[in-house]
Amino acid sequence: MLPELEKIKGVPPSAIILRELKKSAIELEQFLKDTALSLPSLDQITPKISNLLAQKFGTTPDYFLKLQEYYNKKSALDKLPKPKPDVSKISRILFWDTNFDQIDWIKSKKAVVRRVFERGSPQEKEVILTFYGKEEVIKLLNELHQKLTNENLKNLPEYSIPITFRSIQSVK
Repeated sequence: MLPELEKIKGVPPSAIILRELKKSAIELEQFLKDTALSLPSLDQITPKISNLLAQKFGTTPDYFLKLQEYYNKKSALDKLPKPKPDVSKISRILFWDTNFDQIDWIKSKKAVVRRVFERGSPQEKEVILTFYGKEEVIKLLNELHQKLTNENLKNLPEYSIPITFRSIQSVK
């Protein structure tokens, strides 16, 4: 049974088709031969192809068209430049465990705030405050269980999250 569209928005149609074929133990080559489709056409769904796939998979005729539309939208959004802070003022070594150039500053904002407020300089904290906004940073710090006092809030760039190391307790 095909997954609900809401759960797979942005997934390439071919990935869903290949997954369903694998679950049904149908060989891709045989499926392509039976449907007279080519592999590239599985990521370029047209109304005709959608109707054919709907019959094969027992779904509505517009299922694969909608899936294609969601995939096209996601692909277009991924090509747009993503907003980011003034990275020239943030030390790359602060994010030693990841590719600095590939950080998604919007999706990873909680992790970014944690890292910068744990280990960053006041200047780096100021850049993050400017980028996300003071209210959002305070909200994220609260989500990170930081008890912010009025004094901390007055001079937020000077605030640091205490670095704690979790100990591994032996199981008895």
